[in-house]
Amino acid sequence: MNFLNSYCSVSGQKVNASKSSFLLSPKAELERSYSISQATGFSHKNAPMEYLGTPIFPGRAKAVYFEKLFIRIRNKMAGWKNKLLSQGGRLCNAYKPKVRSRLGFNSIALQLGITYINLPPSSPVIVYWSRPPTGYVVLNSDGSSIDGEAAGGGVIRNSEGGLINNYFSFYGRGSNNLAESCALLDGLQLCISLGFNSIEVQSDSLLVINWLKKKIGVPWNLKHIWLTIHQISSPIDMICKHVYR
Repeated sequence: MNFLNSYCSVSGQKVNASKSSFLLSPKAELERSYSISQATGFSHKNAPMEYLGTPIFPGRAKAVYFEKLFIRIRNKMAGWKNKLLSQGGRLCNAYKPKVRSRLGFNSIALQLGITYINLPPSSPVIVYWSRPPTGYVVLNSDGSSIDGEAAGGGVIRNSEGGLINNYFSFYGRGSNNLAESCALLDGLQLCISLGFNSIEVQSDSLLVINWLKKKIGVPWNLKHIWLTIHQISSPIDMICKHVYR
């Protein structure tokens, strides 16, 4: 007790005897257990004894010692899972989807117990080629970037839909916007080299059409391309049209 009293005086803490226990060897005499209990006020317990939810025991560990701890962990995990899943369910009800989910996402959501919300299947959009004014050719350009590698091309048709020429180019590292811009520039240069000065430009990129009409500013990294596009297209009788693929 001198040790405990010294600890209490130095640390300023107190030992709660009613919550304190001690372990003895199973071979210890009852008189010793009684004397310790009388001197300290602690209660004698048999192994395993819990301290802060963790079992304390002499010798080799046994699975049964940790059974209560495992039950607590399982209950905690179950509560955590239910809490998160209920939040996920409320989240699904809170947002309004704009696109349909993939089948893989739907199956995973169901396995997690989350209800997903899907838009009804949309009706197909009918896309058809429209004839340009008489005397015009149609330049239809397109470009894309996959894994940072940009490429593009296009076709040139007459007012009857007949194929006049086509082209394709690889532009190296770049974005979709760079690919779309370079594909349009290549197409305009090809039309001019073939002697066409009345051109209907068709693109599925609304950005490209707005840049061509000078409705919005061009990003700085594409300005050198669009400076050339606007220079060579200024003397051309040109129609700009946004189309769907």
